[in-house]
Amino acid sequence: YEAVGVRYVVAEPGSTPPSVDGRALPVVFSDRVAEIFELPDPAPFQSARGGGCRVVASSPDEAVADCAGPGTLTRLEQYMPGWSATVDGRSVRVSKVQSVFQAVPLHAGRNVVRFGFAPPYAGLAEAAAALAVVILVLAASNRRWPRYTRPNQAYQPAHRRRPSAPVGTS
Repeated sequence: YEAVGVRYVVAEPGSTPPSVDGRALPVVFSDRVAEIFELPDPAPFQSARGGGCRVVASSPDEAVADCAGPGTLTRLEQYMPGWSATVDGRSVRVSKVQSVFQAVPLHAGRNVVRFGFAPPYAGLAEAAAALAVVILVLAASNRRWPRYTRPNQAYQPAHRRRPSAPVGTS
């Protein structure tokens, strides 16, 4: 668990407590539903390989890496389509590492790395939602205010007709 950055293990109360190297893990929370144990040395969420880099993470989505040479920043976040990253404000490719995590290339010197996520097809979903709102507004407005139609001038019921002047009179 520690190799993938897991800090806590949740177990059923009364079950055999998990251990690391034969040492029982400390309980950090317990109630009638669950017990939570803390692992002593989980891997950092963001770390670097190669380049003699020192990484300081300011948030889960941002880190600064000072590197003596080129390296790779590994982030223990699930890789999936929609993730993007920038290094010093320039877009870089987010690649898959260890079949599940994210990695971005680092250059020598100071690297400011930021990650972002936008679900694939989010723009299409937003357009469909906007279209649905327009359709609902149009449908509601048609029911609330019936359309006004001009009466046909050629046809008028008998009780509304004006008497016509006799022929030959002015």
